[in-house]
Parts: sequence; structure tokens; C-alpha cells
Amino acid sequence: MKLIVYYSLVITFFIISPSLAQEITKTPISFKPYTSYSLDTTGVSEGKNGKNVTWDFSSLKITGNEVQRNMPKDSCPGAQYYPTANYALNIPSLHMYQFYDSVSTSRVGIYRDEAKPTIIIYTDPIKLANFPYTYGDTLTDNFEGTYSGSFGKAKRTGTFKKQADGAGTIVTPHGTYKKALRIKSVETILDEYKDGKKVETVNTFYYWLVPGQQVHVFGIFIGKTKNLVTNTDTNSFKSVTSNVYNK
Repeated sequence: MKLIVYYSLVITFFIISPSLAQEITKTPISFKPYTSYSLDTTGVSEGKNGKNVTWDFSSLKITGNEVQRNMPKDSCPGAQYYPTANYALNIPSLHMYQFYDSVSTSRVGIYRDEAKPTIIIYTDPIKLANFPYTYGDTLTDNFEGTYSGSFGKAKRTGTFKKQADGAGTIVTPHGTYKKALRIKSVETILDEYKDGKKVETVNTFYYWLVPGQQVHVFGIFIGKTKNLVTNTDTNSFKSVTSNVYNK
């Protein structure tokens, strides 16, 4: 499961400009904390794509919550491994810090602060956005790096693809948001270990951005892992979250 939940993508480089409906523009990084609510995943799907869509998730039950935030890089454990980063997203429940470079709008690595830490370093980082970004836009980027952790050491390569595939209104347990832009991202990861093991992880993430809020208001994450040597599925994971800035 660890290989999957490492991809808890939170888009913190950009915000939808109120003056340009459903267009994403680059803004300074916010260090304001927000609460991420975990929701019941039973029967939940991402819904339709296209324009003028209404996505209604208002009936979903809240199952837990935690405060998350962006932090200056130098205040985070593991910062020494990511010299090009300038901030990190802290996810306390996973003891995780996802390191980003806001200049190149890329993820440069992930550090999990445990007795035996997980260290993921992208020698070719994952580019997450081009600007401006609006409905119908797409982005594809290849990446590579190294994985070191409880599973051993591996060479990591992969492809990141995303598309703004929906626009409309989203209803969450915390409110109704108009002018929402839905993003679909797919990250395909191949980890190749020295003992010959090859593991493929495919992370699909649907998330909704709205005017005036830098973090997405709602997200559906689906992760699947396969052992390519034995051609067997080894793990799957699904989460649904709703994010609200703290007052």
C-alpha cells in the first residue's frame, strides 16, 4: 500500500482566477493550513466529464480528518535530499513530506519520516502544470529517479498525464462550488529492483479546483499495483477527500 499512498497529489502551485472563469493561473505558495476530510468511498465514482456538469457528492459520510499544510522546505525532515525544492506538503498521518519546486511547477521527491525512512528522489522531476490552464488542456511528462525504503532500492521511471476534462458545479459535504474545473491525472510508475522484481503502480486522481481556493476542494484517488514478473495484482487503494481551509 505504501507505494500507492505516496501519490497523494495536492495541487498547490495554482489557483483559479476569479476574473477568468475556470482558468488556472500561477500564484505564490500559501502556507495556510487546511483540513482534509476523509469520506466514505462506497459506490463513489468520478461522474461525467464535459462542460456544464453538476457533480453532487453532498451525501457522502465523513469518516475522519486531519490538518495538512505546505511548509518551507528547510523546516521539513529530509530536506537535504531535495536541493531544488522550495516547499513541501506535510501529510501527518503518513509521516510524509512531498517536496516541490514552485519555479518549475514540479514534484522533486517524497520523504517519509519513519525509523527506516522512505526516500524518493526524482533526478528528472514530474512537471505538474503549464500556465495558463483551462478546460480541455492537457499535459504529459516523463520522469525518473530512485526509490529507497521498506521494499528495498529501485530505479523509478514513469509517465504523468493530466487533462482538464470537466467544468461546472460541484457539491460536497462542505458546500456548493460553482465554476469548478475537474482535472484527471494518471501517474504510471515502474520500479525496477536489483533482484529482478518489477512493480508497476498506476495512480489515477480526479480533483476539482474552484475560484479563490488554492487547494482542490474535492478529490477521488484510485491506486493499483501489479507485480510485472508474476503478472499479479498486489494491491489496490481508493480514497475520497474534501478539503476546507481553516479559519
